[in-house]
Amino acid sequence: MNDYTSIPRRGPKAAARRERILAEFQRSGLSAYAFARQHPLPYTTLIQWLRKPRRTRKRISFTEVQLPAPPPEPLVLELGPHARLRLTSCSQMPLAVQLLKLLQA
Repeated sequence: MNDYTSIPRRGPKAAARRERILAEFQRSGLSAYAFARQHPLPYTTLIQWLRKPRRTRKRISFTEVQLPAPPPEPLVLELGPHARLRLTSCSQMPLAVQLLKLLQA
């Protein structure tokens, strides 16, 4: 049994068979009509195979990405009707505490 008369006609084995026949056709340098006549393959089938886009399996892979932590929102302390203290990092907290103590005194 050869590639041109063997069954199955659908499924992964059929797709592999079709790819082998199309690769042989590309290497042959013959016209589609001449190739189909030399092999027991209907010309219309060969033309359909040539027009159908070949499916290639794409390997999908995932990669874990570490994103940097977003900057913290600034902390705004209301010290009175006309005074605000804006802290943009934790390192400013001791200074803010000292300032509050001074204002309370």
